[in-house]
Amino acid sequence: MAEGPHLGHRLPWRSLAQVAKRLAMGHFKNFWWPNDHLELYAAKNKLKEEEKAVDHFSQCLADAIKEFAETDPTSYEDKEKYDPSHPDTDWDVEYSYSIGAYVGYYDSLIQGYIELNILLLDPDTWKHVVLRENGKWSRAMQLMCGFTDGRHPKWLADHLRPIFDEHGYLKPVTADVVEIMREHAKLIFRCLYSIGPTNSMLNWKNVKCSHGLEYFAYQTYWSG
Repeated sequence: MAEGPHLGHRLPWRSLAQVAKRLAMGHFKNFWWPNDHLELYAAKNKLKEEEKAVDHFSQCLADAIKEFAETDPTSYEDKEKYDPSHPDTDWDVEYSYSIGAYVGYYDSLIQGYIELNILLLDPDTWKHVVLRENGKWSRAMQLMCGFTDGRHPKWLADHLRPIFDEHGYLKPVTADVVEIMREHAKLIFRCLYSIGPTNSMLNWKNVKCSHGLEYFAYQTYWSG
């Protein structure tokens, strides 16, 4: 269980996790929804280092997606299983980006990939940041398990679903649970680099727009 996150050798997971932790603990609870310009200015000044960490992570992830996309020998026709934008795909996702309560596939893939890998740093420690109260699944985890609008296809959801019980709570973190999370992170990453022929996640600024870090503060707030 010591292998850690996917691409842990090239993606700065710990620095991103620290940003998520500070959001989840309420350090910047007004940054995403400021009440006035003065509050926004103060919040942005507080978050300069966090912003740098998120930018750096987004650049590293976009570079990794691009590298794997360029070296993947799979033909476009054979990528339909992994590519939610493919015309013959079995993904039932209508939008590439989120619209209202409907989550687009770019957002669900990036957010799911981030949450799984932060958990993989140390599930017992980071589940209090990534998941809702008492280990209840987050919005991104629900999507990956095949629930709510914008959900992932059944073949993919069925792979991750066993780590949660019938009520949506994370099961005890055994070696088997960690292995499922790790393998699922690889599957999600494969989906990210299989999108084509146009893939917005090759641009780090688009990765940053899809990261969903605000939900670490949001779901903690609604969990009480």
